[in-house]
Amino acid sequence: MRVLLDLHTFLWWVSGSDELSPTAKDVLETRTNEIFFSTISSFELAVLVSTQRKPPTTLKADEIEAFISEQLRINEFHLLRLDLNHSCRVGLLPFHHRDPWDRILVAQAQIENLVMLTHDEKIRAYDVQTLW
Repeated sequence: MRVLLDLHTFLWWVSGSDELSPTAKDVLETRTNEIFFSTISSFELAVLVSTQRKPPTTLKADEIEAFISEQLRINEFHLLRLDLNHSCRVGLLPFHHRDPWDRILVAQAQIENLVMLTHDEKIRAYDVQTLW
């Protein structure tokens, strides 16, 4: 299975949080699954940390790149870069969700044929497969 992580899923996994569902843990532990982390999620994390709106971690802004790179390597996750077709697809999506980060993730999942691993119920309103 090819899976795209929402930011909270990534952070809960790498921190060993109990917030992950049994299904999410199983998907992430199954080594035959291809797990993707979007560059958009790194952008979202950088904004959250730098604005201190609701920092999901104790990371400092100058630690984010090394942290994500290390976690991608340790967990054997693939980096999914934002392409022009991903960003343009967002304009075609209905406004079930107002969060721009999540809307881009939905567009990436649709175009790349990925299952989204997310706790966010609003994402389920889109034409994209989700698991939690």
